[in-house]
Amino acid sequence: MKRFILFSIIFLLINIFTVSANPVEPKYFSEIQFRESGWIIEFFGSGLYPQPDSIYITSKSDTAYLKPGCLIPYDYCLLTNDSLMSNLEIDPMNDTISLYLNIYDYGFPDDQMILGTITFDSSQSLSRKLEYGIPGTDFWYIDSSPTLGFENDTENAMGVINFQILDNTGIPIPDVGLYRGIRFDGSTWGDSIFIYTDSLGVLVYNAYARNNYFIFIKDGYINTDTLFFVAPDSIYNITLIMIPEVQGIEISSRQLASRYYLSPAYPNPFNSSTNFHYTLPEDGFVILSVFSLTGNLVAELFKGYHYAGNYRVNWNADDIPSGIYLINLTSNRSSLQRKCALLK
Repeated sequence: MKRFILFSIIFLLINIFTVSANPVEPKYFSEIQFRESGWIIEFFGSGLYPQPDSIYITSKSDTAYLKPGCLIPYDYCLLTNDSLMSNLEIDPMNDTISLYLNIYDYGFPDDQMILGTITFDSSQSLSRKLEYGIPGTDFWYIDSSPTLGFENDTENAMGVINFQILDNTGIPIPDVGLYRGIRFDGSTWGDSIFIYTDSLGVLVYNAYARNNYFIFIKDGYINTDTLFFVAPDSIYNITLIMIPEVQGIEISSRQLASRYYLSPAYPNPFNSSTNFHYTLPEDGFVILSVFSLTGNLVAELFKGYHYAGNYRVNWNADDIPSGIYLINLTSNRSSLQRKCALLK
């Protein structure tokens, strides 16, 4: 009897921990396509399900329950409006689709898909891929050869980017590292891949057809970054400028920069703490704050008078929940923002 009670308690704790995690690890929606006849979602049943009538999908404007028997555990299934108790309107240009297993009423979706950040046509689909195979770091890319109904094997919808990195005098900078991807070592998020520019400051990168974020790093220079949309089977030529970094600990010197600058956070995404620096071309009153995407003030890192120069900052976010945050620098009549992701 005691063994039975102990087993029941452990089973209950495991289930509560699994379903109350936020955000829930993505595992159900795999691919989506919009045809003249309507939408079709590839669904992978990666676990056991509750009673079929308790599973439902929501969009921004609609909610519909799934019909019994339309899902198969550990297999690929295709969901359409015929799979639902009622029609579900989905806007491919601007919508958020959420799946709820409804085991416990925690209010968190068991999977979610955001539409509208990438434009694709009816001959294409959006396919989910994990960033370097790490659960919880998935992204959606344009799939030019949809593989609805079975495992995606057409991860070839890519574009080629020819980067050239120059200094502020137009001279190529060799050995600049392209920061791409993340790794998890049990405690910290950090860099996983560095690809370096050649002697002419050139680097060629094959990127997935999606919005791509790149950070270029080299000791002695201020990091530079770009957010760039890559279309399938396209070639791009991008030139970026890296400015020599003023050396120092807090205030590098009174050497004046030509413009206000706020560096990308590094690492990004991060767990617990991240670093960045900013440059002021003139003395002035400075406010350095962190906001949520809804506009709420999360942290005020500095508020006061600063001399012109280069400043380094460490933001410790131990008490802040996971999410996307905006680092905001305001000085005189200038305001700069950087986006960073906190993953715990």
